[in-house]
Amino acid sequence: MILKEFTMEPENYLAFPHLVKDDAKSQDQIQSTTSPSKRKSRSARKKAKPTVGAGDQQNGVVEQHGDSSAQALRVGSDTEKSKLAGSPGSKVTPKPHGDTSQHGARGIRQQTKSVTVNHLEPAVEEPDRDSFRYWSQKHVEEGVAAGTVVQGPIRINPKDYRQCFVPHPSGRIDIYVPWRNRAMNGDIVSVYLMSRNLSKVDVNSLEQYAKLNNLTVNRPSSHNPQRGGTASSPKSADTSFTVQDRLEYTRLGEFVAVNPELISSLEEEFSVDIPDKYLQPVGTVVSIAEEKNTRIVSGNLQPRTNNNQFALLVPRDSRVPRIDIPISQCPKDFLKRPQDFSKVLFAAQITQWRENVARANGNLLRVIGSPSEIEPVTEAIFMEHGIDYDSFSPEVEGCLPTQSPWVIPAEEYRTRRDFTKECVFTIDPATARDLDDALSVKAIGEDTYEVGVHIADVSYFIQEGSALDRAAASRATSVYMVQKVVPMLPRLLCEQLCSLNPDVERLAFSVVWHIDSEGNVTNEWFGRTIIKSCAKLSYQHAQGFIENPERVWKEDELPPISEGFSIDDIKEKVLLLDKMAKCMRKRRFDGGALRLQQIKLSYILNPDTFYPTGYYVYQIKDSNKLVEEFMLLANMAVARKIYRAFPDSAVLRRHPEPQDKMLSDLELACEGMGLHIDTSSSQSIQESIMQYMPADTDSVESNGKLQILMQLCTKPMQKALYFCTGSLKDEALFRHYALSVPFYTHFTSPIRRYPDVMVHRLLAASLGYVEPPRADNKQIEAQARHCNDKKDNAKKAGDLSVEVFFVAALKARGSITERAMVMGVLSQAIDIVCIELGFKKRIYTNSLKLKGMPVFKHEGTNPTLTLAWPTDDGQVTHQTIKLFDIVTCQLRAEDDLFKFQVVLMHPSEAACLSSSTPCMDPSL
Repeated sequence: MILKEFTMEPENYLAFPHLVKDDAKSQDQIQSTTSPSKRKSRSARKKAKPTVGAGDQQNGVVEQHGDSSAQALRVGSDTEKSKLAGSPGSKVTPKPHGDTSQHGARGIRQQTKSVTVNHLEPAVEEPDRDSFRYWSQKHVEEGVAAGTVVQGPIRINPKDYRQCFVPHPSGRIDIYVPWRNRAMNGDIVSVYLMSRNLSKVDVNSLEQYAKLNNLTVNRPSSHNPQRGGTASSPKSADTSFTVQDRLEYTRLGEFVAVNPELISSLEEEFSVDIPDKYLQPVGTVVSIAEEKNTRIVSGNLQPRTNNNQFALLVPRDSRVPRIDIPISQCPKDFLKRPQDFSKVLFAAQITQWRENVARANGNLLRVIGSPSEIEPVTEAIFMEHGIDYDSFSPEVEGCLPTQSPWVIPAEEYRTRRDFTKECVFTIDPATARDLDDALSVKAIGEDTYEVGVHIADVSYFIQEGSALDRAAASRATSVYMVQKVVPMLPRLLCEQLCSLNPDVERLAFSVVWHIDSEGNVTNEWFGRTIIKSCAKLSYQHAQGFIENPERVWKEDELPPISEGFSIDDIKEKVLLLDKMAKCMRKRRFDGGALRLQQIKLSYILNPDTFYPTGYYVYQIKDSNKLVEEFMLLANMAVARKIYRAFPDSAVLRRHPEPQDKMLSDLELACEGMGLHIDTSSSQSIQESIMQYMPADTDSVESNGKLQILMQLCTKPMQKALYFCTGSLKDEALFRHYALSVPFYTHFTSPIRRYPDVMVHRLLAASLGYVEPPRADNKQIEAQARHCNDKKDNAKKAGDLSVEVFFVAALKARGSITERAMVMGVLSQAIDIVCIELGFKKRIYTNSLKLKGMPVFKHEGTNPTLTLAWPTDDGQVTHQTIKLFDIVTCQLRAEDDLFKFQVVLMHPSEAACLSSSTPCMDPSL
């Protein structure tokens, strides 16, 4: 564990209280009493009437079950008082999380979850705003034991670095962190939980409650937050990242003091001043437990004013502080001609960020190049996300087979099941090189078929603990950019020896079932095999079979087919698999599966320059779904198999259910838009979404609403995670929320994912082929977490690559005009979704050429923003914007490939233009 440490002086115990374990009552007690897969909808929760039983109060401790989607708090009695002495040995007596008695509260009620968390009242309201020093490891551990300190990854809002969040250990809510104290995005931090009186109040939700009850809400005047959500950006000057620059928020104590009428109504209905569903716990970072962030950044160099010892690197990422770079590391002529370097991208690494200093210190790593060119920008993305894009070392290359051409050893034919005479084929993207899965199907009885999923046996080539294994474990995943792939394995393996290329024998690990024509499984078999693919189909080829089953195909319309099989043989098998897959898919979604599909852009690249000549929206079709269903079936089967064999060391993949608070926010947001969403389960969310699937696929309004709904529903979802089963005691936590299955893993892509290699080894051991892996549970869990980090970084890098290529395509065209739908109206901005492209952007009113200030109104649940546009004759035309309005925007590229502008068009100009179609012109 990496921990910044300092020695506490006595006076610091007032600012950062020394918290020690008092007795059994001061332990962190987190209990969930409901099923992880079900949750009452907001409408159902409204009907519940909370009560406090006579047995709820015992030994000065109240178990408080209140109206909260996140947590109920186990706290000391109202009569207890907490004081902290100034010595390390002082003990702390539990006290309520905020003095609920002073506001007439009679307990915090929760209707759907019972999660008990201890909070100890500090001697002062919050840590000293001028203190930056981190707690020592000893004090952090004592705080964790006392339940006043929690640890987790910090998320920093890329649009406003002052908004930070850490997941609460209950998994039901985020802790709001208004002061991150030098932590970087993704770091594992220790967070001190503040008193309930300092909880963040969800004022907007309370305003909706107040309107329903004919009440008014008064906002505390001290913080003056902007109505309808802030649209201002944080400061970007050298004074950024100081404690004084923390984003203010509405505190519970201050809110209660100015809203006596509202509080009285809430107490009458809920028996508490403000129910927990309207509150968010607040904490402050007191140490960095692990520096997950690479602290490598890209940006531009600027000279420092009145300081020739350092230059200033201004990062692209607003979440990163500005960095002082020694002038000795800068280009030779930087001080004489700084303008020559103003548009050059540099890479630097933060080496130190001292307490109470706005800027960090760092070293210049290299000159990357121009931010207007794809390759330098791609290199910057790799460096910032910790992606190893160097060539493999000679030691790793030395682990590869030297025989050329490589042939399968005779021993493997004696121990493996032979599928070389079967009709086995692959279905992949047309440009795929690493083919790691293949399919087969044949009739074996009346309405009974043998279906096989055959996966490249990558683990055969990777000896556990070898240099090759260590390199693969370190990279953990292949990284897919638009124009290139950074492979997890050397290309000899991923594109040749392991790839299930057509007309060559390859080693495989297979799952084979007996299935009827409706996809019902009656038997399954696992084992090592040898296959010989007879055809390399693309998704387009398979889709052609599905869409035109009666068509007679010519040989030159399809790839070569070997082993004596015909086009009709392949077509018949694809159609049979498609029929099974559709039945299986229907049962999955009937059983609670959830799919939130986002728009995905694909690009046409110049074969010489790899610059985009066009783009289009990638369509998920039945051929994609066919392959997906059988891969899911294999992954679920293998998960059950390895978990039965190794209940404490299996590598599985879980998807935690969304946080209750975020689901409640989703329901409220949708209600405000006139959309009904039932968030009680994954199935209910899917069914709610299906209600808004457009009957007319060409309807701009319907497609726009669906895009907004997808964006809103995606936000509460947590990330799926690899884990070692021995690291979690509760089997219910293994569940995959989106797939709605109890056990799931990744088995089907070992060429590009290291967890799949781990799973292959476990499966081989469960079948008696090899000894169980040597790693213990802690090592397996550590590797699983590393794979989670690498997968997350690879996804971010890939997403950025898609955006960079969009800007490059936009530059080639100049600009495009798009229709967009309004999904948010703020006091100084609107949020829009480009209906054709799926981009979500915020347009600030100060970027528009208006005549006069915009007028914001918030009546009922539908806010409006009225803009005053000048006309050619010197008059003014007004445009009133509300939710779901269709507006016309112009997308303009900037010189920097990381950026593009979205401009709301003048109503008169918009009337003369129609939305563009995706750019497909190969002459760009």
